[in-house]
Amino acid sequence: MAALSAYTTVAPAKDARSTTLRVQSVRIEQGDGEFTLFLPMLCRGWSHVSFYPHQRGSSFGGNYVGTGDSVLERWWGERE
Repeated sequence: MAALSAYTTVAPAKDARSTTLRVQSVRIEQGDGEFTLFLPMLCRGWSHVSFYPHQRGSSFGGNYVGTGDSVLERWWGERE
């Protein structure tokens, strides 16, 4: 069992907010299916959809998505 969640990596970090809405995550077990996630963009940053352990913890997979300035073009520390 895991959670699939939509979040924003905030830039700059000082603008981070901790409020999370239920519509940002869905519990998944196995197989395939349909789901809808909502991601309110309350601050500047990079949006992503990621997998997390059901009981909390660090992500174990995902993908950054977006358009314009909200696209993560390079991972932190990666050279041009």
